[in-house]
Amino acid sequence: MKFRTSKTDGYVTVYCSLTFMVLLSLIFLLTEGARTNGARFMSEYAVDIGMDSVLAEYHRELFEKYDILSVDTSYGRGEPSLQKTAEHMQNYVDHNLAIRGVVSLFGSGDLFKLRAYEVSPLNASYLTDGYGEVFRRQAEEERMQMLGLRAASEFLGFDDKDVSSMEEGKYDSMRESTEQGINAARNTKIKISEDEYEYVEVNNPADGVNSKRGTGVLVLALKDTSEISKAKVDLESRLEKRAINLGVGVNYLKHGNETYKDKLLFKDYINTYFGCYGEEYEDSFLRYEKEYILVGKDSDLENLKGVANRLFAIRETSNIEYLFANAGKRAAIKTVATTVSAISALPWLEPLIEYSVLFGWAFAETVADMRCLYKGGKVPLVKTDASWKTDLDSALSNVFLDYEGESGGEGLDYEDYLQGLLLMQDINEQSVRALDIVELTIRQTPGNAGFRIDGCVDGVTLKTVITSNYGDEFSLTRDLYY
Repeated sequence: MKFRTSKTDGYVTVYCSLTFMVLLSLIFLLTEGARTNGARFMSEYAVDIGMDSVLAEYHRELFEKYDILSVDTSYGRGEPSLQKTAEHMQNYVDHNLAIRGVVSLFGSGDLFKLRAYEVSPLNASYLTDGYGEVFRRQAEEERMQMLGLRAASEFLGFDDKDVSSMEEGKYDSMRESTEQGINAARNTKIKISEDEYEYVEVNNPADGVNSKRGTGVLVLALKDTSEISKAKVDLESRLEKRAINLGVGVNYLKHGNETYKDKLLFKDYINTYFGCYGEEYEDSFLRYEKEYILVGKDSDLENLKGVANRLFAIRETSNIEYLFANAGKRAAIKTVATTVSAISALPWLEPLIEYSVLFGWAFAETVADMRCLYKGGKVPLVKTDASWKTDLDSALSNVFLDYEGESGGEGLDYEDYLQGLLLMQDINEQSVRALDIVELTIRQTPGNAGFRIDGCVDGVTLKTVITSNYGDEFSLTRDLYY
């Protein structure tokens, strides 16, 4: 291409050799096969660029808050629909087909005269598909990118032994049987004269502490519950209760089969992106998000109670086992039990009193543990002499109720215990409830009051039919995933 200039009238005139471009245009216009091939090439190009443009319309708030890429098929207007996505695709393809440039030399404005005749959605992969597995696989991928190839146990802070030690209510039936036996002893009559009987008097020193079991765990843990969030949700409108869009599920060609480590990554995603008591997110609908994921009740209060009950059961089981294994403390308990049974003149009562005192002491220690956890302190999964807080006298006299709790210490804090509970939770239940939280939180952002998480797609398959004025017709099917 050559250029030369002339400045005869004060303007720069540019001369360009157009021989090659003219010949190329004539070939396309005069040769049917070349024109058809060119039209197909332009159609495929327009469709591919159109698909990229469709996926570029990802939901901004969903990405900013949760690092999840997805197209909201409602586009902020009414009900979600794949047909709306198809319409967006059609607009993009038509725009890409509107080629100008060299063809304008002939005054035609459009060399191939192509247009998107029809765009049809064939299927889609919704975030809610497979009990939230589609959402979960994106979340797992985000965690892998952030954490690299480190072993799951390294970033989760738990191993299988730790989780298996978080037993709940292992000794409940034994404790109930013990109390029933002691109550039965109180109904025992002894003969004091030929015609006179009286009931045995059993002064169980653990009666005072065991009577506190009727007090709500959350009240025992927090003492003052006035600051607890009052937020509530309508469970009937949540994903598990309502009819939702259904798609084709996970793209396994991209993600592969989900492994145990993948599921651990998702649980770390929950731990990273969702708040809890003491670590609330200001923009969240429910203040205690992890608690909702674990319990699934309709209010922050009920979810907090549910988690507190589980934590109490875990800590009490661990404390009971510590007392069973500690010879020194068992000796102190036995001394009390022997004295009571001797006074009652019922030798068979001694082991029941011993167990009752042991369970009462474990209860008192567990209350102290809970107050530490809810004050930001740490409590080890398995106690040692150094980490045990209460003595037998303070437990039996209810002095432990004056314990305020403390921050710091060694072991696991409240969030760590929640993480352990998340590790034990069913992955599908966890995914669906996490999606509930996502939906509720996004609805609080501007312009998203009607947002539906089951209207969001991770991938879509669209069939585009392109026609031309020359009689060409091209049917192109594309699927594209984030």
